[in-house]
Amino acid sequence: IFGINAELIIDPVFILEKSKWNKLAENSNCNNKNKIATYIFHPTNKHKKVYKYLSKKYNAKVVELEKFNVSPETWLSTIKNCKFLVTSSFHGMCFAIIFNKPFICISNKSKGSARFDSICEMLEIENQCIDSIDEIYQRDCIFKIDYEKVDQRIKEEQKKGLNYLKKVLEAP
Repeated sequence: IFGINAELIIDPVFILEKSKWNKLAENSNCNNKNKIATYIFHPTNKHKKVYKYLSKKYNAKVVELEKFNVSPETWLSTIKNCKFLVTSSFHGMCFAIIFNKPFICISNKSKGSARFDSICEMLEIENQCIDSIDEIYQRDCIFKIDYEKVDQRIKEEQKKGLNYLKKVLEAP
């Protein structure tokens, strides 16, 4: 459209080493281990019903991150230590991937799902996003993700992203 050759690089949260994110998460004194974490923009009563369903199905309490004004460290710690994450947030999904957590992402086609689709396609985990909260009743939410393979793809994309940023920043 603009006559520019765009290059797709991985989101910058993946470029920072995982150990740095782990260190930040360790700065939280919150204990949300083995809970189902949710981070949904504009949750409705439908979401509340699904949370109860998931809590019963997976025998785990639900912590709704969207309800609380938590620090970045606590937000990261909750995602890192949860049983799995239900989110409508792109970066919520990214951190579930970084911390190798099972997740389900409810993408909103009307608000744009291209970046959800592109990161999932890049990392070869396309089945992780759903279009409607109702799909949770029809599918097993804890999808099996080969995080060894995903982590390898992230390393490849990190190199590509760092090289691209270096090239751009050194350009006249």
